[in-house]
Amino acid sequence: MITLKKQHQGYEKYKNASVQWLEQIPNSWEFRRAKFIFRQMRRQANENDEIITAFRDGVVTARKNRREEGFTNAIQEIGYQGIRSGDLVIHGMDGFAGAIGVSDSDGKASPVYSVCSAILDVSNNYYSYLLRYLAKNNYLLSLAKGIRERSTDFRFKEFAELFLPIFSRHEQSLIASYLDEKCALIDRIIEDKKKQIEILQEQRAAIINQAVTKGLGEKVEMKESGVEWIGQMPKPWDIKKLKTVFRFEKGKRAGLFTKEYVSDQKNIGEYPVYSGQTEDEGVMGRINSYIYDLDDTIFTTTVGAKVMTPMIIGGKFSLSQNCVLFIKQDKKIDVRYFYYQLFPMFKWEKDSIPSHMQPSLRVSDLNKYSIAFPAYEEQVKIANYIEEKTKFIDEFSKEIERSISLLNEYKNSLISHMVTGKIKAPTHDHV
Repeated sequence: MITLKKQHQGYEKYKNASVQWLEQIPNSWEFRRAKFIFRQMRRQANENDEIITAFRDGVVTARKNRREEGFTNAIQEIGYQGIRSGDLVIHGMDGFAGAIGVSDSDGKASPVYSVCSAILDVSNNYYSYLLRYLAKNNYLLSLAKGIRERSTDFRFKEFAELFLPIFSRHEQSLIASYLDEKCALIDRIIEDKKKQIEILQEQRAAIINQAVTKGLGEKVEMKESGVEWIGQMPKPWDIKKLKTVFRFEKGKRAGLFTKEYVSDQKNIGEYPVYSGQTEDEGVMGRINSYIYDLDDTIFTTTVGAKVMTPMIIGGKFSLSQNCVLFIKQDKKIDVRYFYYQLFPMFKWEKDSIPSHMQPSLRVSDLNKYSIAFPAYEEQVKIANYIEEKTKFIDEFSKEIERSISLLNEYKNSLISHMVTGKIKAPTHDHV
């Protein structure tokens, strides 16, 4: 955890908080149940009102301000309620994930939202930050689970009984304004860094695409490949069906290897279990047994936000769900070359899928793909060339990702320290 005490002052005196989620609060702060700070509004919605949506990043705005696609529109807006700019809005089913904020728009929303208006003279923006902090720490989720088994329902009834700190409106506004300013600055820096990564990844993709489809020679005679995403390719190369070079296999006993299974103390060991996630290099956990023992093998995700993200894995491992293996059938190939070739092939495939559809990859899809097939020696040269040319890009991208992670950690730490009174919001900016 990043510490902020050196940059910001704490309060002079503290006292016991006597609530489950916080040990101490400043001496001048008190606690009250939320129902004595906020009332639930039940305004009638107007037919022509814009739909208001609470997003997981805390933005509550008219849907058209963010995006229109990816939503299911209700055929009948039964129970829809009015929302006014400045209302504190809590998404009953998604609040635990951060969908809590102050609306910047007038409009209407489904009854799953708790629309709150302050009874006392308080800053809704401060309580928005506080509730998202409680959501990020899983406190709201723990309350929701207690309401109904396997449910993440968090409605006004439950919110009303939550003890919240209460102190001067002036001080709350100082905290909220300072966090608005600093979080906006951090977010801008993060966006700039993400754009840097995008540029680097475009350069990486261009290097790979050129090498795997056109080879390394400058004066090589070309021919039409007959494959749309490849276009022209060197004349000596062949075109083969992907299924003749690799066989495809979903994980054996994949349903067994759940998060619960791999985290069970009696199953934990040294052998990785790969899944459809892409964090931690695809490793969901490590267990004391394995299904596969293979040389370098291609692995890719089949559903989700990172669908068609290939990796090279090997050794002793198991597979969970939402992924597939490419096991080579021809011993005289360089797996690395075909791994790199999957990047432009998968990009072409994803680009051909309509934006309103969720991309997925099936074994039947893999059976129809055709790929470029140069001689083995050329496969090795191309793979070595790509590794050399993309090494700096990959290292630099990881360095930027690490800096983004640190910025997010700093931002979360700043919010948690501010809203819980561990540090004071400066009356003027010292940073």
